[in-house]
Amino acid sequence: MSTTTTTSVKVVLENDASYIPRGNVDAPIKFFSEPEDGSVPYNLMKAHLQSHTTPNYPLNPHTISINDIRDHESEYLLEQDGFQAVSNVTSAADPAFTDEENIKSVWYPEVEAFVRTLLPEAKRVFAFNHIVRRSKPGFDNFPLTSAHVDQTAVSTENAIRMFLPNEADELIKGRYRALNVWCPINGPVQATPLAIAAPSSVPENDLVRIELRYPNYSSETQMLKYNPAHKWYYWSGMTNEDRLTFMIMDNKEDAVTKRAPHSAFVDPRTPRGARERDSIETRVFVFG
Repeated sequence: MSTTTTTSVKVVLENDASYIPRGNVDAPIKFFSEPEDGSVPYNLMKAHLQSHTTPNYPLNPHTISINDIRDHESEYLLEQDGFQAVSNVTSAADPAFTDEENIKSVWYPEVEAFVRTLLPEAKRVFAFNHIVRRSKPGFDNFPLTSAHVDQTAVSTENAIRMFLPNEADELIKGRYRALNVWCPINGPVQATPLAIAAPSSVPENDLVRIELRYPNYSSETQMLKYNPAHKWYYWSGMTNEDRLTFMIMDNKEDAVTKRAPHSAFVDPRTPRGARERDSIETRVFVFG
């Protein structure tokens, strides 16, 4: 294709607000760098599960290559690749996702039933929290464009003890996993899609423990340092009926996919006037 033709196509797409970017893409994601004063890295948190934080470390952007799994969804499996993509999953939950009671009474059981189809050997599945992200000014939770893992081994065990206090001692004796089930709620996605790094491409020393300092307690998360060897994937044009599930933590010593770093990214092909992405992510414990 000539330069003139390529430029013409680009202009047309930029002016088509309904255009859905697809295919492999190079885009920036922010990565962890050590605090300049050499201190232990931490985030000051305003409230539980909110995106507005004050880190004591810099996040620096690096442009990475991100592969589109569209039309190849069946090639990727949760316990082989750290993530799995499933289409045509219906829901009876309120599609606005503004009613917390509806989310917990309708959406949570649906997510638990869905996870059981992915991991039928599980003895128990328990959805324990969620975040609704909206790309609106002033909203508490917005798409995060920095590479991270939601929890550490320590914060996962602490969360089990918090949400299942009467059973935790027995539950943690066996295998347990934490998963994130992610989907848009105003799809198809045109802006800030979610990218996932293949766990097999991320050595343990590329992950950095971050203390989350809340007003009344502390927790942990992990940030990712930049490494050009990481392999990144996304699922273009996700709809409200698509589910992207990925591993947060697996306590099995020889698990192939113990954690899957992830991040939203700003797609340079997003057309002017495109709908900004809203989504819900639901975190789930899997025992056995």
